[in-house]
Amino acid sequence: MSLNIELDRDNKTYRPGEKITCKVEITFEEPVKVRCIAVRFHGFAATEWSKIKLGRGKNRIKTYAAFEEYFRTYNDLTGERGGPEIELPAGRNVYPVEFTLPLCLPSSFQGLHGGVHYTIKAKIQADGDFNKSLKEEFHIESPLDLNLYPNTKEQQRVEEITYFCCWCCRSGPLTLVTTVPRTGYLPGEKINFLIECDNTSRINVLSIKVFLREIQIYRSTTPRINTKTHEELVAEVEFDEVIKRNDTKTYKGELSIPHEKVKNLKNCTLIDVDYEIYAVAEVNKLHMDLENKLPITLGNIAFTTTPSDVIVSGQKHKTKSGSIPFIDSTE
Repeated sequence: MSLNIELDRDNKTYRPGEKITCKVEITFEEPVKVRCIAVRFHGFAATEWSKIKLGRGKNRIKTYAAFEEYFRTYNDLTGERGGPEIELPAGRNVYPVEFTLPLCLPSSFQGLHGGVHYTIKAKIQADGDFNKSLKEEFHIESPLDLNLYPNTKEQQRVEEITYFCCWCCRSGPLTLVTTVPRTGYLPGEKINFLIECDNTSRINVLSIKVFLREIQIYRSTTPRINTKTHEELVAEVEFDEVIKRNDTKTYKGELSIPHEKVKNLKNCTLIDVDYEIYAVAEVNKLHMDLENKLPITLGNIAFTTTPSDVIVSGQKHKTKSGSIPFIDSTE
């Protein structure tokens, strides 16, 4: 006997509100008595992670978890669950199945401490040991329209300032500014950025690093409400140049966004996936690095009008010579 589920799309990817059409194919070598053949459509999110709690004499492992269900629908293709037996003929039996997805669903996702999954399960129910089932996973790509977030089309700038204390004296400030032409992007695009570092402190800046990071936040409900954060590096650019006292440097570069499906989890209460540009001015180990962050929105529906990728510079920090060194990371 063979059991197969064939979806109407090769990539097995759908959007909320669309209709899934599939076929359940069962081949019997001889006539078989079954009670029913049923199909279940299931959508859910689940999280789980563990913490080690130190105790006297022994350590305890505490597990945090949560479960959220979006739909669970059954469809009897032949017979009834728990009903009388019926005989199916030998050979190939094909059962068409349709299911309309709900409108508000999060995208499929699998992370370190949880995920969002959508499955089709076909099951043959019979007496004895003849029960057999097959599960097939399909994917949801939930739309995220950048036009619904008009602020992401505007240039954004973030500035952080710190002071270093050396014995009883406080030095001048170290300033780090990150500017991007917009904060809304599609997969496969490049994020142009401008970094300005003005060092009037007594400490040398050893290098400037710029990252595109994915921030995953997981939530639990059992045994209590808790959160777990996991960060993943998406792209990185480094400017390996010492910025000495009373020196100012300006760098431009770009971060490449991978060609992958957008993880729109706005309809999931257990998992958040966010993106940010994280810039850091690294100094010696005796002092804290200076960092700043800019949130980035990744969508899968483009702006109706083409956004500008030109950065309009504001007031610039001037060196003693009145000029600003401009270093292109692509050179």
